[in-house]
Amino acid sequence: MKNYIKDALRLNTAVLSIKYNIEACKYDSTAFAELEAAVLRAEKAMEKQAWIPVSERLPSDSEFVHVTVKRGYVETGYYDEAREEWWKVDDDGLLDVIAWLPVPEPYQEN
Repeated sequence: MKNYIKDALRLNTAVLSIKYNIEACKYDSTAFAELEAAVLRAEKAMEKQAWIPVSERLPSDSEFVHVTVKRGYVETGYYDEAREEWWKVDDDGLLDVIAWLPVPEPYQEN
């Protein structure tokens, strides 16, 4: 299984666990607020892991993203609003982009 799928499954499991535990601490306002904040962070992280069809929306102008093309492969590129075209990182054109995914934050050592 691809790593991004495993990550998405882990995030989904974490969100479900947190939502379940919110009920257990809803009378403790501090614990409830912490859990609620954790749910919002996890849901936001899950949104970053979901492919977004280009028919729904496009990324910000020149934002580097992962893209899926009709032929079934993934590239990294960006959408140029002025030219209304998709481009690879090396500025070669991209055709038939069907979905995009935000690029994750780079790894940082603790």
